[in-house]
Amino acid sequence: MKTTPFTISIGDDELEDLHRRMRHTRWPDAVEGMDWEDGTDLAFLRRLTD
Repeated sequence: MKTTPFTISIGDDELEDLHRRMRHTRWPDAVEGMDWEDGTDLAFLRRLTD
């Protein structure tokens, strides 16, 4: 399989909008007893977005 280089072009306005929305995310409460089979681990997702 051959890889092809590419360039991503995202404007500063779009990046700032994404950062703003991530900073203002309303996180749900964690559900006790949930596992990865039930969906993404909330603590992991919060660390990832930080």
